Parts: sequence; C-alpha cells; structure tokens
Amino acid sequence: MPGIVRIIAIPPRTTPKTLRELLERHAPVLRLYLKPEQEFNSVARAQETGKGQFTKYVDGYVEFPTDNHARYVCQALNGRQMSAGLRRERKSRFTRFQWRLVHMPTMNWVDINQERVDLSRTREAIIRAEMEELTKHNAEYLEQLRCGKGRSRQLDGEDGWSEQQYKQRKLRVDEGSIDSLIGIL
Repeated sequence: MPGIVRIIAIPPRTTPKTLRELLERHAPVLRLYLKPEQEFNSVARAQETGKGQFTKYVDGYVEFPTDNHARYVCQALNGRQMSAGLRRERKSRFTRFQWRLVHMPTMNWVDINQERVDLSRTREAIIRAEMEELTKHNAEYLEQLRCGKGRSRQLDGEDGWSEQQYKQRKLRVDEGSIDSLIGIL
C-alpha cells in the first residue's frame, strides 16, 4: 500500500521538480501534489513588493511506493535542513529552511483529489448564490425606477424637500446663471 506524506512548509519559489529531486534522493516518489496559494494573494504580494508575480505553494502531498518508504522519509528528514547532504550545502537556497513532514497513514491519494473537487464545488455554489442575489436586487431596483419612486420620494418630502422647495431651488439655480452672465458683461 502506498504511503503519503504531507509537506507542511514549502520555501518560496520552489517548483515541484526541485522538490521531487530533493525527495527522490531518499526514496522513490510516485506522485507529488503542491497546493498553490490563492491567486489574489500572489497578485497583492507582487504589487506590494514591486517584484514579479510567482506561484507560491502553501503545502503539498507526496506519494511513496510503500508505507515504509513514507515513514522512513519522515523520520530521516523531519526537522533537518533541506540542503543537508547537497554538494554545495552552504550556497544552496534551501539552507534557511527545514523539512516539516507529517506521515499520513490513513490517507489515500483519492482523498486529496476529493478535497480539491469539494473546494471547487463550494466556490461555484457561493458564486452562484451571489449572482442570484445580485440579479434579484437589480430587478427590484429597476422596478422601482420604472414606477418612478425615486422622483416621488423627493416630491413627497421623505428626504426633507417639499414640492415648493424643489421649485424654489430650481429657480435659484436659473437666477444664478443669469447673474453670472450679467457680471461678466
């Protein structure tokens, strides 16, 4: 039975290829899935720092051929530097980072895919509900405009204006424009 290991912390700008190379030195890797951060986070980070936008991974899952391989990798690497054992250990960009691995003995690869599917379905449901609410709100607003409720509220005095004040305001605006023209001449 294959063993699955969860990678809790992934260094920035790490690609699946480099992570696979680091792990395959200890045990053969069947599958690797890295969960990317949400897109608006990467866009905001790029705008804030002024640097280019790149994909940062939040966490990941690795599938090994057997459960023993997964257990061995967790025991051997957990808490050690990622660059340990590399040829140029001190110059590696992974020297500051440590492996944070968790062995998941009861998890199957299907569960990981199911989690992604459920997440996308809930997002779609939320978006659909918001769109329905917006269309309903827009329909009510258009109905109010069609009935002329906006103008009738001003004339009824709901906002503090009577019809006489509304007419006087209109006259003052017209007089002001004539006075300004006379002042120019």
